[in-house]
Amino acid sequence: MTKIRPFTTDKSVQPFGFGATAALENAYTITLRNYTLLITYQHKEILVSMNGGVLTEDYFLPYNTSEAPFVSFSGYPDADLPTPIATGGDLKKFVHNITLKGTMFGWVNPLPKKMVLGDPHWDCSNMSLYGTFPNFTSTCCLPNSNNLPEEDSISNEKMYDPLISPSDYRPRNTGNITISYDVLLTYLGSYLAQVTIENKDMLMRLDGWQLSWKWKRSEFIYQIKGAYTTVTGSSECLFGPQGKY
Repeated sequence: MTKIRPFTTDKSVQPFGFGATAALENAYTITLRNYTLLITYQHKEILVSMNGGVLTEDYFLPYNTSEAPFVSFSGYPDADLPTPIATGGDLKKFVHNITLKGTMFGWVNPLPKKMVLGDPHWDCSNMSLYGTFPNFTSTCCLPNSNNLPEEDSISNEKMYDPLISPSDYRPRNTGNITISYDVLLTYLGSYLAQVTIENKDMLMRLDGWQLSWKWKRSEFIYQIKGAYTTVTGSSECLFGPQGKY
């Protein structure tokens, strides 16, 4: 921790710069797919920069951690954490480090209050503080036998699972999709519009998407670029409201 400006005599509001590393090690026999690490901060920390991960909800940095009960991190560019068995014991592959820099307030213990995995199949209730290392804490996450999927249970004869194939689709997840409809030019009886759909989620892709909307004045498309319509033909144009065009 480094004392930074502005300096104040009130130690409870004095800002300090800090650096931290959140290390996630998969010592089990199941690959953590698309994992999320949830950290609860307690000193109004402001995250300024990070390497090796991203904020799962696609918030921008700097980020005020007091705005939510926890901060969700995802691995980046690798969203999965393989097992030691699948990597031949390569620490660089089954241990993931997320390096953080930020600002906290008050000269206090800089450690977070809680660290858990976002997957409910894992129980991370045992958080330990090490007396010989005052700036170090750890959490051991164990499989939740009451909530672990049958195919991933400890009793399963399959003691490891391979890495996910690049051709496999990841399970559907929440994302951050922005859709805009901008009218660029208007003419007598027609107009030029640009429709934009943007996936701001850094980890999830959107496959096979279809976009639809309802018009208020029975418009129809007579020229399109960058996409194609799922319904084509002249019947609606000739016999529907569009026939008046």
